[in-house]
Amino acid sequence: MSNTENVPAGEGDTPERTLEWERDFISAVLDTVDALVLVLDKEGRIVRFNRSCEKATGYSFAEVKGKYVWDILIPPEEVESVRGVFVRLSAGLFPSSHENCWIAKNGRRILIAWSNTALLDSEGNVEYVVPTGIDVTGQRRIEQEKETLRAELVRSQKLESVGRLAGGIAHDFNNLLSAIIGYSEILLDSLPADSKMAPALRTIRLAGEKAAVLTRQLLAFSRKQVLEMKPVNINHVIEDMFKMLRRMIGEDIILALHTERPVRSIIADRGQIEQILLNLAVNARDAMPYGGKLTIETADVKLEQGVAGVPPGLIAGKYVILMVSDTGEGMRQDVAERIFEPYYTTKAKGSGLGLSTVYGIVKQHEGAITVSTGDGKGTVFTIYFPAYEGTAQEEPAEETGEVKGGSETVLVVDDEASLRRLVVDALEPLGYRVLAASCGEDAIRLFQAERGKVDLLLTDVVMPGMNGRDLAELLRRADPSLKVVFMSGYADNLLQPSGREVETGQFLQKPLSLRTLAKKVRDALDR
Repeated sequence: MSNTENVPAGEGDTPERTLEWERDFISAVLDTVDALVLVLDKEGRIVRFNRSCEKATGYSFAEVKGKYVWDILIPPEEVESVRGVFVRLSAGLFPSSHENCWIAKNGRRILIAWSNTALLDSEGNVEYVVPTGIDVTGQRRIEQEKETLRAELVRSQKLESVGRLAGGIAHDFNNLLSAIIGYSEILLDSLPADSKMAPALRTIRLAGEKAAVLTRQLLAFSRKQVLEMKPVNINHVIEDMFKMLRRMIGEDIILALHTERPVRSIIADRGQIEQILLNLAVNARDAMPYGGKLTIETADVKLEQGVAGVPPGLIAGKYVILMVSDTGEGMRQDVAERIFEPYYTTKAKGSGLGLSTVYGIVKQHEGAITVSTGDGKGTVFTIYFPAYEGTAQEEPAEETGEVKGGSETVLVVDDEASLRRLVVDALEPLGYRVLAASCGEDAIRLFQAERGKVDLLLTDVVMPGMNGRDLAELLRRADPSLKVVFMSGYADNLLQPSGREVETGQFLQKPLSLRTLAKKVRDALDR
């Protein structure tokens, strides 16, 4: 063809030449646009398949020409809906739009958003159906990822809101429990061994202690529990708890340990790590009513940023992983998505706090927890704890011994009247002189009136007005020799800048045990 034959048709051209030029022009346009352009005859056979269609599918026009579109490109489950769209277009119901998948030559699925029209013959009947599409596979994937992140954010916000509520309730409840448990101990100590009131008081004390366990679970979930953080080796914790776990899960369940040696230590509250193991073991036992196998594993891992499988929220670095897996019933996906929510349970008699407690403890230790499960496929919980790079050794458990009293002056500060009265009633019989204040301002006045005679400040942490940490700093500036013991069941980023740890021996967990109270006071004064 000469160059003159490639110029636009003019007035001297024949109708055949004009038609040929228009056909070539349309073909050139169709093959240069980014959109997928498809032309189907009245039966649904492919008569045009532009270059973008070839690039997207891997098929050449020659391979698909004359074939029914649903026989070669449409997934089987979408054939009926695509036929329905074609029938409506053939009946003159156009323009229209819809989305469906194509299957490429290599098996890859492509999601395409179509805008459909039709070409009519001289009598106004549909002769060709013309869908024009855009590949939206990547766009929809991004939208799905955004939706997943949005749902995760909503879930996290809900858990955080419930956590704040749980922490606040537990804080107030701990003060009440301190009075219940403390005064039951005082009364039991004052009664004769054969007193008829002793069983009733022991029942009251036991109920208070069970309630204290519940508040600890709430605080662990809300991440408001004050932790005494020390170097801990998870292998040692597991080995120490092996017999207890063995008895707890029952004889029909095999308990297997696969602990890597050596494994790095972590900075943790040992009691909270024990709580994690107990809760996950109970969860696994309940998932295997007819027996099975519970496996506990530990290992050192190094996570690299950007590598697939790294739990959200973790930074690159060294971690110790704790894996607890069972061969039980497993969970459906919709159940697995909610297992860390407080009070959500599928058990007839479950409290719904076990796994939410585990979640809270892990987050408070700056770790992450993932779950892998499936209906009838068992469950694997994997927990990541930041590895400890220091050289400090685990501290031995505190030795038991006789509680000693003294003659020093103790200033107790708490906004709960019953708890102040309890501390006075517990320490005065041991020989201490006890002053009581309901707030920071009252404590300052008493401290100034005593003029250096106060030996120990025993203060709540979370109080209206001045908090316990600020009060301690203020009084210590006036008297650097002043000893301080904080008491709380609720952490509010006040004890240390990180809110995670307190100096060993300077913290007393609520609800108060009178023996522990007396020993902490004596230990602080003797330092």
